[in-house]
Amino acid sequence: DMFRFPTIAEQEEKILSNDRTPIFSKIENLSDNFVDILNNCTKKDSMIERHSQNILLTGGTGFLGIHILEEYSQEKKNRSNEKIITTGMIDFNDVLYGNRKDPILNHFSCHFPTRSITVVTGKTGAGKTGIVDLLLKLNRQHEGTITIDNVNINEYADDLYFESVAAVRKNPTFFHMSIRDNLMIIEPDFEKVVDICKTLGVHDDIMRLMDGYDTVISESASNINNDIKYMLSIARVILKNPRILLFDETLGAFPKEVDLKLLDYFKKTKGKHNVVIISKEKHVIEEADQVIYMEKGENIATGKHEALMIKSAKYKKFYNEL
Repeated sequence: DMFRFPTIAEQEEKILSNDRTPIFSKIENLSDNFVDILNNCTKKDSMIERHSQNILLTGGTGFLGIHILEEYSQEKKNRSNEKIITTGMIDFNDVLYGNRKDPILNHFSCHFPTRSITVVTGKTGAGKTGIVDLLLKLNRQHEGTITIDNVNINEYADDLYFESVAAVRKNPTFFHMSIRDNLMIIEPDFEKVVDICKTLGVHDDIMRLMDGYDTVISESASNINNDIKYMLSIARVILKNPRILLFDETLGAFPKEVDLKLLDYFKKTKGKHNVVIISKEKHVIEEADQVIYMEKGENIATGKHEALMIKSAKYKKFYNEL
C-alpha cells in the first residue's frame, strides 16, 4: 500500500497558508481511514511526520501504520511522563526466541554498552538477525527480557521508541518520490542532507543520475543500483540521529574502503550512538569495541577481537576460516 507525499514546495506553501485541504493522494487499496487521517494533516503535524520517519527507518514495518490510526483516534494527552531512551544501553537477559525445539536465540544473554560499536558475528543460522528482529519489535521472545536503559522495551511507547532506534537492513524501504524528498522527510535542511551524502561518498553517484537528487525512486527502487540504495538508507539513519543504530549485514555490501570509511565515521560520532552491526567481514570485526560470537543462538564469547583470539578457541577457528 502506497501514498504520495507532497513535494517540499507543496508542504511549505500549505504550512505558510495554514491550508488544511488534502495533501496526500490516495492510491489503490490504502485504508480509507488511514487516508482520511493523512489528508487532514500537514507536514507540521509532528506525530505524522514522526511515524513517516519511523516507517522508513525500521524497514517499513507495517504495524506502524496501525499506531498512527490508534494514536490519532485518541484525544491528545500529556506525554511528559512517557519513558524515553537516553543512553541506549541494551541488555538481553536469558532470551529464548523462535521455535522452542530449535530456537533462534537460545537463552541468549549479552550487554551492549552505550557509546560503543558492537559487532555480532557467527556462521549463517547462528541467530544474529534475531537480535535485530527483537529490537525492532517485529516479534517477541518466549522467555527472558530485553531492556534499554534498564527499562523493558515493551514499556516504551512505540512511536517514542522508534525515534531512538533505527535500522539499515538488506532491503531498505523508500517512498515513491524523489531522493531529495525521501531524505528530507528525515532532515528538512537540504544543505545538511548534501553534507551527509558527501561524507558518505554517495553525493557524486547521485549527481551522475539524470535528475540528481530529483530522481524519483520507483516503487521497487529498481531504478537505482544497490550501492546507492544502501548508502541512502545509511544517510537516512545518520540524518535521523537516533540513539541506537542497527546494521543488519549491510556493511560488507560495499568495497572494503567504503566500509572502513563508514566505521571511521561511527567511531568519530559514537559518543552520540550505540552502534550494533551484524557482520562476518574481518575488517568490520577488527574495528569493533566489542565482538559477540554466536553459535546456535547462544553467546559463545564476548570481548575485543584481539582478546577473543587468545581466550576463545571456537572464535579463533571461526575467524581464521572467514
